[in-house]
Formats: sequence, structure tokens, C-alpha cells
Amino acid sequence: MQDFRMETFLAVCRTMNYTRAAKELGLTQPAVSQHIRYLEKVYGVELFVQNGKKIALTAAGEILRNAVLTMKHDEIHMKKRMQQAAGGEREYFFWGSGHGEPGVGCLAGEWQPAGHCSGQRRRKLVRDAPARGHCRV
Repeated sequence: MQDFRMETFLAVCRTMNYTRAAKELGLTQPAVSQHIRYLEKVYGVELFVQNGKKIALTAAGEILRNAVLTMKHDEIHMKKRMQQAAGGEREYFFWGSGHGEPGVGCLAGEWQPAGHCSGQRRRKLVRDAPARGHCRV
């Protein structure tokens, strides 16, 4: 779970405006400013620069935004996989090159657990597929 101030940071990145970010999040503008100052203090860098009445991300702000978005995506994916594991649900993919050839390390038409044939292109997704067996297309 990410620090709640990261959501504030992403909202400011989306709106490029502290007041609009505050409204979007249901916070006050001073609270948004305080969250951004806290992150700047923790990381020891400026995240935004003021250009007149407009703000812009600094290079360090860009790095943080990209990292936070990646972590957010990873957390969503991890949560989904954890819930599937807890419920006994499995995902199976049909792997292959997409040109009628079998994928390397996989038999043509064979269902494999997700991640089994890494580097190959996924062609179909089946949920709750049988643990063994072949594709019946």
C-alpha cells in the first residue's frame, strides 16, 4: 500500500494545479501543499517548479511520477494475483509466436500456467481452465 501522499502527488501531476488537485481529492489546498512539501523533504529534491502562475514537473518529479505509476500498477496486479491464489483461481495462457508456430518450450496448442513460457506472445486467456489438457479450439 502506497503512502497516501503519493496519490496527492499524482493528482497534482494530472491537474498541474494544487487547488484542482485538492478539489479532486476532497482536501484543502494547504493540505495538498503540505503533502508535496513532505515528499520534497523526504526525497531531498524539488518535485515542481513555479513558472509564473503555472507549475511544471522537475526532472526529479518525472522520475518519481514514473516510479509511483509503476508501483501503483504493480500493486494492482499483485492484489489481483493474491486474490486469485486465495480463491484457487488460475490463469492459463495459450502461448505461441502468433504465426502458427508453437512457442519455444511449449507444445503447440497446450495450455500453460501464466508465466510458464516467458518471452512468448499470449494468444488467449482462459480463467479456471483445467490444470491439464489441451486447447479445444
